[in-house]
Amino acid sequence: MSQTERVLHVIDDESDKAGQVKIAFATGDREHVDQHFGSARSFLIYALDEDLHHLVEVVEFKPTAGGHDDGKLQPKFKALEGCAAVHFIACGPPAIRQLLNMGVQPVKVEEGSDIHGLLDAARTELNEVPDSWLAKTLAKKRSDKADELARLVNMLDEEW
Repeated sequence: MSQTERVLHVIDDESDKAGQVKIAFATGDREHVDQHFGSARSFLIYALDEDLHHLVEVVEFKPTAGGHDDGKLQPKFKALEGCAAVHFIACGPPAIRQLLNMGVQPVKVEEGSDIHGLLDAARTELNEVPDSWLAKTLAKKRSDKADELARLVNMLDEEW
């Protein structure tokens, strides 16, 4: 049985723009980071680039019993596929390891941190010289794009 209660995908012309980074926030009020990763009621997922940020997805979860059952975290990990980072107020070490293995940077922030303020700060960093997890994410995106280009060039060289 799925623990995901509801998923809202926001569709617009900007949603697949190259160079965008997806960032998630564990939130209950949809304005502030105010949730522990494992018991987060919802994630807001934004895409951002040098010019703007916009909401691309809202994922809500059914309430679960307390404890450290790894099974209850699987829907949260699945919801974060493709994200560069997730912001929360706390997270256990096993979940942090799993996030890092997925390529998602865990980011602990002060409870009540304003989501739009965090997005503005990330966008400012994008426009300057990124030096945090954002630099690593951008380097990986460039590497993936170069690998894809090389693969396409190799296909053109193959005999058809």
